[in-house]
Amino acid sequence: MAVQIEVVTKDRYGNFEGKSVAQRLLNAGHYVQDITVAQVYTIDDEVLTPAEIQRIQNLVTNSVTQTSSLESQLTAKDNAWLIEIGILPRVTDPDGDRIKAVIEQLLGRKIGGDVYYSQRLLVKDNAPGLAEKVQNISKLFFNEVTHAALVYGPDQLKRGIPQYIPRSAAEENQLEEIIDLNLSHEELVKLSFRNEWALNLDEMFAIKTYFERDDVRAQRRRIGLGAMPTRTEMEVIAQTWSEHCKHKIFNAEITYEDEHGNIRAIDSLFKTFIRNPTEEIIRRYNRTDIVSKFSDNAGIIRLNDKWLLAIKCETHNSPTNDAPFGGSATGLVGVFRDILGAGKGGWVIGGQYFFVTGMPNYNGALYLPQRPEPIVGFYPKMHPAELLHGMIEGVQDGGNKSGIPTTNGGTFHHNSFLGKCLMFASAIGVIPAEINGKPGWKKKAEVRDYILTIGGRVGIDGIHGATVSSLESEAKKHGGHVQIAYPYNQRKVMEALMELRQYINGLTDCGAGGTSSAVGEMAQQTGGADVVLDHALLKYLGLAPYQIKISESQERMTISVPPENLDAVKSILRKHDVEFYDTGRFTDSGKLKTTYRGQVSTYLDMDFLHNGNPRMRLKAKWAPPQFAEPALDDQPDYNGLVLQLLASYNLCSKEFITRRFDHEVQDLSIVKPLIGRKRDIRTGAVVQKFDIENNKEGVAEADVLNPLLGQIDTYHMVANGIDEVVRKLVAIGGNPDKIVLNDNFCWPSPINDEYKAAQLVRAGMALEDYATAFNAPCISGKDSMSVDGKLVNANGEQIRVSGLPVVKLLGAAKVEELKKVTTLEAKVADDLVYVIGTTKDELGGSDFYNMLGYVGNDVPKVNQAEKAKGSYKALYRAISEEIVASAHAVAGGGLVFALTEVALGGDLGLNIDLSKVNYEGKNQNYRVLFSQSASRFVVTIDPKHKERFEMLMQDSSYAQIGTVTSDKRLEIKGISGNNVVNLPIEIMRAAYTDTFGRQN
Repeated sequence: MAVQIEVVTKDRYGNFEGKSVAQRLLNAGHYVQDITVAQVYTIDDEVLTPAEIQRIQNLVTNSVTQTSSLESQLTAKDNAWLIEIGILPRVTDPDGDRIKAVIEQLLGRKIGGDVYYSQRLLVKDNAPGLAEKVQNISKLFFNEVTHAALVYGPDQLKRGIPQYIPRSAAEENQLEEIIDLNLSHEELVKLSFRNEWALNLDEMFAIKTYFERDDVRAQRRRIGLGAMPTRTEMEVIAQTWSEHCKHKIFNAEITYEDEHGNIRAIDSLFKTFIRNPTEEIIRRYNRTDIVSKFSDNAGIIRLNDKWLLAIKCETHNSPTNDAPFGGSATGLVGVFRDILGAGKGGWVIGGQYFFVTGMPNYNGALYLPQRPEPIVGFYPKMHPAELLHGMIEGVQDGGNKSGIPTTNGGTFHHNSFLGKCLMFASAIGVIPAEINGKPGWKKKAEVRDYILTIGGRVGIDGIHGATVSSLESEAKKHGGHVQIAYPYNQRKVMEALMELRQYINGLTDCGAGGTSSAVGEMAQQTGGADVVLDHALLKYLGLAPYQIKISESQERMTISVPPENLDAVKSILRKHDVEFYDTGRFTDSGKLKTTYRGQVSTYLDMDFLHNGNPRMRLKAKWAPPQFAEPALDDQPDYNGLVLQLLASYNLCSKEFITRRFDHEVQDLSIVKPLIGRKRDIRTGAVVQKFDIENNKEGVAEADVLNPLLGQIDTYHMVANGIDEVVRKLVAIGGNPDKIVLNDNFCWPSPINDEYKAAQLVRAGMALEDYATAFNAPCISGKDSMSVDGKLVNANGEQIRVSGLPVVKLLGAAKVEELKKVTTLEAKVADDLVYVIGTTKDELGGSDFYNMLGYVGNDVPKVNQAEKAKGSYKALYRAISEEIVASAHAVAGGGLVFALTEVALGGDLGLNIDLSKVNYEGKNQNYRVLFSQSASRFVVTIDPKHKERFEMLMQDSSYAQIGTVTSDKRLEIKGISGNNVVNLPIEIMRAAYTDTFGRQN
């Protein structure tokens, strides 16, 4: 019989775990009196001796804070029910696997079976209906795709809790399946839907036509294949042609009509608005620092003669929406692998996140387990607050356990994302400029190279990740695309790759589509590949050939190894305890060939696989929307409005998230994610060293998204986004001539929706215009369509809910001198306060209007990019001359929010006069305070630098509007000279931090 060890926190430490769980339940609308949490380790080994058991018990128990037992300690309370949450059979159990490895090291021998980790929640409540409440609670704490929740009542607790052992029954792997395409058009579409291929009728018909070709059939007969495709072939084509991998919408032919009836034909959004402008920027501005763009796992720039920088942002929306912990964890470790697979292999030095969910205070209906099944699409099935909690835990697990700093991040909340959330994961890393005398960014698989897959084993987790992410979110959608991250294993892969890169020709990560995409993409470099599925290392038996081929099981990379280096590569992998298997060889056959049990299961023309999908055609028609404007006078309670703004979900402190993540590991952090005297203000940008031995140079990173502006016009949303990210980088000391961007589009489906397609076109237009104007080229990016989901309204009718259009911009800039970086907080009393830039009557899409329940129409516009760029260069020179004490890019919340952050960060007061602000518009204080006009900074300087500063800024719009004070109050005089804001710093700090709770 297996041995089970239950670990609980000692009573003297106040049951902090239980209180945390209780708060999560309260956020989701469930109150309980008391919860006790226990961790359970089940060791499946029947020959453990008492001495060995004691050693293991000591290993998993912190003797100071915890107590453990071989019998449950949670059975003695009255009016209590117990929930045990454990991993399902055939799902990666990283906690159990890690403990197993340590136990075997401790005992000096292999144990007979596996180690399983589970968690127990003892719920106590004297109110009636506890049994039903516990059943509902259990649904909040597990995802049915990856975990099981076992519920035990008082009677069972008296008898004892049975051991939960998720063994999977041994079974033979499945044989190849043949797919009959001799179907009607309607049946072809149904076949695609049933198998989650996300292929439309044109694509299914193109596949059918390919397999009907005489030359294709003749070739297939010669190798023993029939006329119809195998299941593996269909899955490989579906993965390769998925929206996720092929970017069909961004490569579509689009006919765009503007509001004046003018027609424009667009041949690929990507080529027209991203790739071509980047090439133009490189030529116009002589950007020799950009060495790789769009063709690799990440964009790559040259930092100096020794190092290159790789940068990438990815999304993991669909998996996170179904399983927030697993989805966000694998999103982060997945983008880490993008950096690992960039060039000859990058070392990851930082990760970032951005979470987009419904409102955390959402009080509408949820999916209820007891609701009758006919309401298939009932959403949301998870409260946004609980969804956010899972996303935070996932990034914490993925980043901290990888030994990679989580340098910054943010959140955005809007109920349009109740249908499908967004999870952005970003990373940067460094690559040696030269590896074995060759450029570190260059790689290419060669004919006859061995294909090795290294890292994790293959399971059914991650099936259809590429195709499901191309579909709308539905309650009954199969969840096999969800995976569980094992960051400890990936860390071994990361360290091994740093040694391997001198022995390999090429590499990439097994991302969407697993080895299907990894080998398929690399095979384009040689013209073909032969793959042997039988060689794959499996987590368990029972897999079908297509599952082995397209599984996205985590922590895997594919490398291309010259025959003469094979032994050296295998030796390095064994040294680092990284599993690997021989996947096959690269060829120049023109075919992607896969065999299984000696039979050919895939035989596809490379050209058809990568270029055979029909081109999508879309229509786009733009009609500017009109929104209601609030009727406001100029005598409101400004103190109350400022406090309300500070407490709003999109602007308030996210310290409760930031402190969950390690940003100091690797010892590269210069400007931290939380800054100021009390380290509680989110920085506009972060700065890292990229070389532990180089104390002079660094890199700044900043990110931006603001979907509220896009409600009015996505053109101006993107224009403001580029302007803002550039300003954030310049404000902290980034070189404005060495900025690069990563764009990430997340869009409600524009298929059969001319307005949403027009919004997409307009966003692309702005990206072209302002990336070019600001010399900020996109060198990598991603697009994720179908940000749509199903909810049920009050009448029980199913409705489609689409997220607001989002363009998330990640920017990086070279920092030439680390000692000169500038942060946003006021530093010294009596310093002068300036606003650079002109404030206009532009409240449309502002956080202020959103707080009042309005959108408005006067969206901020970046009208004079060249003039703004001149101001940015002048400010950068002032920062370089060290005459700027603080600099803050004015963005969300407008001027007043920027001023509050400057004051809160410095724990100092500000005395401000609105009449001195360079302003264009109606003379109403709230318009000056809350407008989100672009191209503005709040800057503080020592009075002795006034003359020099103003001389540098002479060609810019600027104004001295006040001073820093020691009074610890924000005092703002209105346009007419009357006091409109007078707030103590600590009152503002309380409003800013109390929304989610202060972390002490």
